[in-house]
Amino acid sequence: MREIGAQIHLSEVDHHLARMFEIHSDAVANRRLHLPQPPIRPRRMPHQHARFQNPCHLRLALLKERLVPEKPDLAALVGSRICHDLISPIGAIGNGVELMLMEPGSKGPEMALITESVAHANARIRFFRIAFGAAGPDQRIGRNEVTAVISDMTHGGRVTIDWISPADLPRRDVKLVFLLILCLETALPYGGRIAIDRSDTRWSLQASAAKMKLDPGLWECLINAAAPAEIGPAQVQFLLVPEEISRQHRRLTTELAENRISLSF
Repeated sequence: MREIGAQIHLSEVDHHLARMFEIHSDAVANRRLHLPQPPIRPRRMPHQHARFQNPCHLRLALLKERLVPEKPDLAALVGSRICHDLISPIGAIGNGVELMLMEPGSKGPEMALITESVAHANARIRFFRIAFGAAGPDQRIGRNEVTAVISDMTHGGRVTIDWISPADLPRRDVKLVFLLILCLETALPYGGRIAIDRSDTRWSLQASAAKMKLDPGLWECLINAAAPAEIGPAQVQFLLVPEEISRQHRRLTTELAENRISLSF
C-alpha cells in the first residue's frame, strides 16, 4: 500500500509539473502563479524591445554599403584620362620655351606672352586633374603640392587664395575643395579673396569681394539636386559638387551674402 500511495503521490507531482506552464487552461495551475500574462511568448518580440531592430538594420545597411563595390565615377575617369594625356605635351612645350629663351635676342613681348600662356595652361591642367579626376578613398596628397598648384593657377590673376591645412590630406577632400573653388570663382569675376581652412573636423571656405555676381539658381543646385537651373560647361562644377558630397557621405552648408560666401562640409 505504501508503494501504491507513493506512486499516486509522484504521479500527482509529475502531473502538476507538466502543467505548470498552462496558465489559462487549468484552474489548479493558476493557484500559485498569479501572473497577469504568460511568462513565455514564443515566436514574438515584446513591443517594448522593438526599438532595438532599427540600429541593427542600420548596421546591416552600413555593412552592405562597405561590402558592395563603389560604382565607378565615369566623369572623374574621363577627366583623369584627358588631363593625363594633356599634361605631358604641355610640359614639353614649356620646356621648349625655356630653351628658346636661353638663345640671345629671344626675349621679347611675343615670347613673354607664350611663356605666360604655357605656364597658365600647365597650372590649370594640374588643377583640373585634381578637381575633375578620379580620387580613391585611400589616396593622399601633400599640402605643398596643393599650394603649389593654387599659386601657379592664381599667379597674375584677380583672385587670391589662402590655404591653411595639415601637411597630409585625403585626395578626395582636396578634390571637393577644388570643385568648390571653381564654384566660388563664378561669383568673383571682378576679383576677390578665398580663404580655405581645415579644422579638426570640417573644411570651411570663405569668399569675399567688394563686388560679387551671384546666381541664386546655381547655388541652389549645391544643396538641392532637383533645383532647376540652366547649366553650361562653365558651371558643370555645380552639378559635380552634390554628387561628390553624396559619395563622401558629407553635408554641405552654404551662406550667401552681398559681399561674402561661406561654405563648409
